[in-house]
Amino acid sequence: MSFAHIIAVGISCVVLFAVLRQTRKRVYPLPLPPGPRPLPFLGSALQLDTT
Repeated sequence: MSFAHIIAVGISCVVLFAVLRQTRKRVYPLPLPPGPRPLPFLGSALQLDTT
């Protein structure tokens, strides 16, 4: 693959990401309610009842 192909694919990915990001902003115009605390690797496992 030549350098021009790599640049074209990179630019295409950036443009696609920007378009998808703008589209999702229109789908959710109001702010979403707060979700669970972000805990990497564990998720909400610490909030589950163990009994």
